[in-house]
Amino acid sequence: NAGASTLTVDGFAGAGGGLAVAHSGTSPTQAEVILLTRNIVIRGATASFQGYLNIGSTGTADFDWVEFKWLGSNTFGKRGIDIATTTGSCSFQYCSIHDFGVNGSIGFNIASASGNNIEINYNCIWSTYTSGFSNSSTTGVYNVTNNIFIKNVANAGLVSLGGVGINFENNTIVGAGAAYGLLITQNSGIMGSCINNTIHSNTTYGVFLNSSISGGIFDGFNIWRNNAGGVIFSGSIISNILIDNFVLFGNNTYNIGFVAGYSHNVIISNTTLNGDSTYSTTNGIAYSSAASLAQIKFINCNFGTASGILTAHTQDIGIGFAANYVYILQN
Repeated sequence: NAGASTLTVDGFAGAGGGLAVAHSGTSPTQAEVILLTRNIVIRGATASFQGYLNIGSTGTADFDWVEFKWLGSNTFGKRGIDIATTTGSCSFQYCSIHDFGVNGSIGFNIASASGNNIEINYNCIWSTYTSGFSNSSTTGVYNVTNNIFIKNVANAGLVSLGGVGINFENNTIVGAGAAYGLLITQNSGIMGSCINNTIHSNTTYGVFLNSSISGGIFDGFNIWRNNAGGVIFSGSIISNILIDNFVLFGNNTYNIGFVAGYSHNVIISNTTLNGDSTYSTTNGIAYSSAASLAQIKFINCNFGTASGILTAHTQDIGIGFAANYVYILQN
């Protein structure tokens, strides 16, 4: 029962119907508050007997201010909201998606290799079994913007990008239950527009690039208090990447980590990295891959300057193996 600017909490640790986990509520680490209810509801029968929605390649679909509940399964074509749009059109805006709880359920699942004409904007997604959003490698370009993704159960990315050429902007990704906030898996892909996303409080990494990215710009991310690390580059080859205007703090082992075998022409600019007073951070930057080659340039970055809740790292730059590194630091 949230008002326009207030929300009364009855207790903590689940007492009195209150929050199961305490939240500080203080900027820059405030919790997310979303509205799940809508006047139009599409749902399965029960939490155990879920339904599904399947949109074909040439269909025209437009959903605004709709609540989707109890959808999905572990069966292809029935994963939750399955979208195969190519020459048709598909739009979901201001909708709520929640309690897709059966094993294998996904919120938005875009399985087409040529997905196109898709708009997924201003939605809130809470409590899916696997990903709140998942797509496959695609030649299409479409928009996923201004959504809030909170909580999943399985060992999967809360958002899983198998296709990176899309516009993924101004999204918030919070509370992956067993793994990553944002998982990127497309090999040899070039990033589309991936800007101004906020990723925090996930069980392992905020961003896990488990792929060989061959170009692109990541801009304006806020990544904080992820339990294993902020951003990890884990593909065999990472090249021609710009990380710009990031704010990272309180991510456990490192704010940015490289375990790729080969990193070339990676630029990190205008980025601020810190621990925080509640969650310390061992390394600002860590490179921990044996028999590797790294060429990384830092421009106008700030490592560990204390301010407010922000603190210094245990060490700003950590190198874990005897390998070949070129680190260039400017300003």
